[in-house]
Amino acid sequence: MTGVPDAVASALPGGYTLLGPRGVLLVRWALKAAEASARRDGIDAPQDFILLRETVHAAAEDARSAIGSAEARLVPGLPLSPLSTPVLVDPVGTAEAARLLHWSAEWVRSRCRAGEFETARRPTGGSWVIERDEVESRALAQAERVAG
Repeated sequence: MTGVPDAVASALPGGYTLLGPRGVLLVRWALKAAEASARRDGIDAPQDFILLRETVHAAAEDARSAIGSAEARLVPGLPLSPLSTPVLVDPVGTAEAARLLHWSAEWVRSRCRAGEFETARRPTGGSWVIERDEVESRALAQAERVAG
């Protein structure tokens, strides 16, 4: 390995891999997709998977800061990348988001319309959906503000 590692990933000796910020976000997206699929199939995640998920999730927060805006997160050559055109892995509707946030469903819809949820999507003629992870993160931050 010479020079600066690629922003996605670089192979290191001994079977190790160094992930850059874009790589961390891609791996996080893949882990979320795998976990959602396993959950739908009634499969429990092994302990190693849970450890990897938690480690990557923590690194993803730093990766988002390092990358910056949504436009900067484009991963060339991956048109359906969750970093360029988000694909919702574990979407929730406004009723479930309202339950998790202790809000009304109408308030959730108004926040979606205002653009306050990064992952909120409304298919033509359809209902709003938001990535569960974003809703749960917001609910946790909300609870911490109330408690603190």
